[in-house]
Formats: sequence, C-alpha cells, structure tokens
Amino acid sequence: MEVSPESVLCGGGILPFFIDDGAPCFILGKEKYTPSWRGGSSKWSAFEGGRKGNETPEQNAVREFMEESIESLVHGAHTRVLEQELLRRDYALRITIQMQTHAHVLPRSHVTYVKQFRCNRAVVDAFTRRRAFLLEADATCKTHREARAQVAPCYPFHMAGDVIWRDNCRYMVERVLDVAEIERAGSGDSVWLRVSLQLASPYHCVTVCASHQMGERGRAYLRWFRHQVRIDALIVDAHRMHIEHALHIRRTGECMVHAHVKPDYVEKSEVRVWTLAELSSVVASGGGYDGHVFRPYFMPVLEQTVKAFSGEYEGTRDVITEADLACAQRGQINVP
Repeated sequence: MEVSPESVLCGGGILPFFIDDGAPCFILGKEKYTPSWRGGSSKWSAFEGGRKGNETPEQNAVREFMEESIESLVHGAHTRVLEQELLRRDYALRITIQMQTHAHVLPRSHVTYVKQFRCNRAVVDAFTRRRAFLLEADATCKTHREARAQVAPCYPFHMAGDVIWRDNCRYMVERVLDVAEIERAGSGDSVWLRVSLQLASPYHCVTVCASHQMGERGRAYLRWFRHQVRIDALIVDAHRMHIEHALHIRRTGECMVHAHVKPDYVEKSEVRVWTLAELSSVVASGGGYDGHVFRPYFMPVLEQTVKAFSGEYEGTRDVITEADLACAQRGQINVP
C-alpha cells in the first residue's frame, strides 16, 4: 500500500499487541541510552525507524520491527510473510503521521501498523536473553578484531586467505584447523606451538602441521585463534536462537575472517508489556508514566492507538493525522 501521493515516506514501524484475558496488551521498546540523542535516548516507542533506499511502507515497517525486536516475536525467515500480511490489510490499525518540514516541500510521512501477534508476556524474557547474547557476541567480536590486528603473518602463523608457497606450489590457507601449546623434547623451558593449516591449490588440498617457538608472535596468534573458536561457537548459537541475521559475517571460503553485531539489532535496551489503561495515562500526561518517558515522535501514534482501542474509531482501520515537526524536535507534539 502506497503512502499519500502528496507526501514522502520517511519511516515506519510496527506496534505489536496481543490479547490477554480479553484485553489488548501492547509491546513497546525502550531506546538505549545515547547521550547525543536528546529526542529518543532512554525513551519508549514502537519498533520503528527511518526508511532505507526505496523501501515500501511495509518493507520499512517489517525490517525495523524485526531488527529492534531482535526477532523475539517473529522469526526472520517469515519476513516476507509479514510483509504480505500488511499488504492484505491484516492489521488492526494503520496510522500515517504527516509532518510538514517547509512550506514549499512535500510533507514527510511515517507509517505505523498496529498489529496483533500470537505471543504473551514471555516475549520480554525472550528479548532480554537475545540482547544479552548479542552484547556478549559484540564484545567477543571486538576482542577478536583487536587480537587479529596484533598478529604479524609469517609462517606458520597464517590466517584464512593468506597465500604461501610450499614445494614450489602456490597454496591458499583455507582454514586454521588448530593451534595448541606443546612440549618439545630438548627445548628446555621454552614453549612451542603446533599449528595445523588446511591448504588448497588449483590441483589439490593438503593439511600441514608445523611447530614454532612461542614468542610474542606465537602468543598473539594463540589469542587470536582462541577468539576465532569462540566466535565460531557464537555463530552456531545464533543460528540455534534464530537470530543469525543480527550478525554481519565476512568469510574467506567457508572460514569466518570478520564478524560484528549489526547496531540496529541492539538499539532497544528493553521491552515491556503495557495495558491500554497505562497507555491512556501516558497520553493524558503528555508522554510520561511512573518515571517512564515516551518519544515525542511516537506520541501522535500512541494517541491515535488509544482512541481506536477505546472505541472512538469503530470500523476505521486507516488513520491519517498531522504533527508539527518543529514541535516534535523540541519535545512537544501537537496533534489535532
């Protein structure tokens, strides 16, 4: 479904809810603390964000929802299914907020879909576990990058993608199979490393093992390899938890050479289930409730949602309203 031809799509998202004992319960996320982000830091909103490229409203909304919820409600493999549901108008409410930027420029539109999901309050624990996992993975990836930067490639301390010559034949290192400390007869108190490499040439593959005295280069190489093994395990865990989309992985052949957590997946610091009565209090107070603060940009969406679920829009599923962008940027929202 296209936005109004008199406006330009700038963002979108999804406000999920489920029914608990006959009453709607809404799931919102709290933005992580960002000192430079005055309008959104540590504030509550739906799972939404800016448009990327030529995304349709449905694509924009689904991508932001999947990222910011860390796929706690819907598995990433169902992205296309969710987009099709929105296209079929399988939602409770579609709220389009139009914001005028300049007098002679088309207004910007932000589209939020209020949609029911088959879930319950356990989604809070699921999100918490997934975010904790991603933060651990992110820290491990950072340490891995630092360890990798300290390695000075020289035989046998090679990594996937390196080219070496052996018996007058050119090989590429496909994988570092193992790095282990060993005892070597007659070496005294010195420590040695045994490095096992899988090599490939245009004609055949070989596995070579080489020993080298530890030294500073060996210690740096061993640290890197241990982090490499840990990240490989984290990637397996991410697939098991169905959040592999949160990781950006660069490979040489089948071997991971770089990984990091996509920032969009850890934008929300926590999620919470809100009742209609609680959100009504948020609207009545102008954006606050029991110490919680809501994003100014989200308040027009929240106000229209509360009105709809309170019976004011019976039979209406598409709502268009206007917001003063200048007021939103100052933290004050005016909604007719």
